[in-house]
Amino acid sequence: MRRVALLLLATGCSFTPDLSRFPPCEAGACPTGAYCLTEAQRCVPECGEDCAGEVDAGTPDAGFDAGFDGGEDAGLEVDAGPLLALAGQTLAPAIETKAYSHTFRPTGGEGMYLFSIDGGVPGFSLSVGGELSTGAAPTPGSFPFSITVRDDRDRVTAPFVLEVRPFLRVAHARLVDGRQGQAYSQQLSATGGQPPYTWVVDGGMPPGGVSLSDGGLLSGAPSASGTVSFGVSVSDSATPPQQASRMVSVQTSPLDLVVITVATRSAADGRVGTPYSQPLKAYGGSGTYSWSVETGTPSLPPGIALENSPPGTWSLSGTPTMKGTSTFTLGCRDTGVLTCTDQPLSITIY
Repeated sequence: MRRVALLLLATGCSFTPDLSRFPPCEAGACPTGAYCLTEAQRCVPECGEDCAGEVDAGTPDAGFDAGFDGGEDAGLEVDAGPLLALAGQTLAPAIETKAYSHTFRPTGGEGMYLFSIDGGVPGFSLSVGGELSTGAAPTPGSFPFSITVRDDRDRVTAPFVLEVRPFLRVAHARLVDGRQGQAYSQQLSATGGQPPYTWVVDGGMPPGGVSLSDGGLLSGAPSASGTVSFGVSVSDSATPPQQASRMVSVQTSPLDLVVITVATRSAADGRVGTPYSQPLKAYGGSGTYSWSVETGTPSLPPGIALENSPPGTWSLSGTPTMKGTSTFTLGCRDTGVLTCTDQPLSITIY
């Protein structure tokens, strides 16, 4: 006669079967089809393997294994579920000065996730729940770091890189003045983003006779005098692209050859570390001018100088080295005795 208890005890496994689901022996006696296992004082089936998982009379759902838990000592593996994993996530780029949030989402594992960061991005913080965030990203650049996540039984670490892109801005507000019927040219510029840029008119229209190319060149010959304001929009070449818009204006006047008038009435914004150039233009007189920064006024932004290169082509050029706004005054003189009215200008460097 094959007996379940003998099969279980004879295997040499180190586990202890749970026989509590079988009825107790009563004075050493058991119902028909079962016998009393002395060591446990429980009535176990006599049919052994032939029971096909059925239990003794009056004990439903006890099962064939009588409490066998399939532990490691029985030579069986325990399925602990999918392993904890974190790699393979892509972080969307952040934009300078803008709020940002990304929540890391592990897979697998067991229980609650807890996160920590090694390295990091200036101005960003990581919550224990895995949210990387900032109210305003302060520093453009590419920042490598690693994230470690822990669950109830494991921990994994994965590397990441967050790109913080420079904020895109239209650099102009008031453009170079024009003269009615005279050739006009003004190259629009932007700061930040990723060049090259694409430009479009975004609200209103440029002065009659003047058009804007997708490369940002506003050119033509104004057909009438007056001040015209219109919107321009610029997109950079990043993926996804940034876009910035701004209202600009052009003042057009009748040509007066007797009086020298400064046409550069404002200067474009600039950015630290990015080459800068603001052409200087005037109308009237001989048409050939010499420019100067007036004495007694604040200096130009650090890194920017008044240049005459090539000869006869004047500009404020250089590479800014410090953020801030600088205000100064320009003067000009033609080859004769005519001088222009002093022109105050300011340049903001981001």
